[in-house]
Parts: sequence; structure tokens; C-alpha cells
Amino acid sequence: MCHKRLTPRVSDTLGFVAAVRYNEPRLVVLNARTVVWMNVRKILGTLAIVLLVFFVISQPGRAAMSVRSIGTSLAGAGQSMIDFVTQVFV
Repeated sequence: MCHKRLTPRVSDTLGFVAAVRYNEPRLVVLNARTVVWMNVRKILGTLAIVLLVFFVISQPGRAAMSVRSIGTSLAGAGQSMIDFVTQVFV
């Protein structure tokens, strides 16, 4: 009586390769490969974070040296870009 029968949308009836839209309009899953790839990305990201935390806990001195080395490299790259732009416009 107060429930009306829902008719399936076209995207619900096209099968496996059809785009499936969820409640959020920005999220579109094209097929099962995309879903598997997203799950692999989540697993690898979580594994990388766990390994990073383990590295920091087990060897904090080496972890600090690694971060300092990365910071020095980025600062050197930034300085090189500044020097290049300065030489171009002088």
C-alpha cells in the first residue's frame, strides 16, 4: 500500500561491465578490476605505513637520518630551481 515497487535502473540491468553509481555522485566504479585495484592500493598503503612505523620504532636514529637526508635533497633541488629561474630572467 504505502510501498511502491521499485523498477530497476538501466545501470542495474546492464550487468558486469556497466558503471555502478553509489549515493555519492563523484564515486564511479567501472568494473571489478577497478575494485580489485583499489583494494590492492589500500593493502599496499597500509603495509607501507606499518613498515614505516616499525622502522621508526625499531631504529629511530636511522629513521631520523633518513628524513634529514630527504629534507636536504629536497632543499638542494629547490635551490637549484631558484638558481635556474634567476639565471633565466637575469
